[in-house]
Amino acid sequence: MFGSSPCGTFGLNCPGASAAHRGRERALRIDRESFFAQWNLMRGHAWAGDLERAIAVAPSMLRESGRHQWVLGLLAWVFCEAGQADRARAVFDELEARSRHEFVSPFWLAVAASSAGLREPAMEYVGRAVSERDPLVVWARVHPMWSTIRTYPGFETVTRSVWG
Repeated sequence: MFGSSPCGTFGLNCPGASAAHRGRERALRIDRESFFAQWNLMRGHAWAGDLERAIAVAPSMLRESGRHQWVLGLLAWVFCEAGQADRARAVFDELEARSRHEFVSPFWLAVAASSAGLREPAMEYVGRAVSERDPLVVWARVHPMWSTIRTYPGFETVTRSVWG
């Protein structure tokens, strides 16, 4: 629906980004209940730099989704971008605690750890994402929420097997 390029898929500020935003708005009009339509709208706000708006929609998304890990991971990143590292840490703590008794994607644990300023745990989760073949890790090269993680020493080595 949003295209196969990083611009369309990730809603980045690329040529046509406003078209991608219109697509997310249209998806919500078609199905207000759609998790992905709501998540993509929150993500679009975040990646467009409208962090306050992304934070504002988070409580209802968390409530309606049962505190879905994708919403929590995105929220940790938004808090980091907004300079609210303590709130990013609280989200990481929640995801890490949940991972002790239910599956939480190491991709989202890496995002939340990095957003909380926890470099070593973030890299441990990157390693897990690669070794467990987390399907989300294929986005790591272009995903904005991994931009800090990509700068960590050892990232290229740990992820080499993903891209060869």
